[in-house]
Amino acid sequence: MKLEYKKRIYWLLRFILIVCVVNVLTGFYEMCSTSKNANANQIIWKGKRL
Repeated sequence: MKLEYKKRIYWLLRFILIVCVVNVLTGFYEMCSTSKNANANQIIWKGKRL
């Protein structure tokens, strides 16, 4: 039972890590392809979402 619980936590942490990495990569891509004003708005929005 305890081992199963630990496994679930590890999977959850991995999932969160992957989501964060994808979020950062898409953020960098959009930063390169959009204007600075739109980028600033997006950073504010991401901060509110998190």
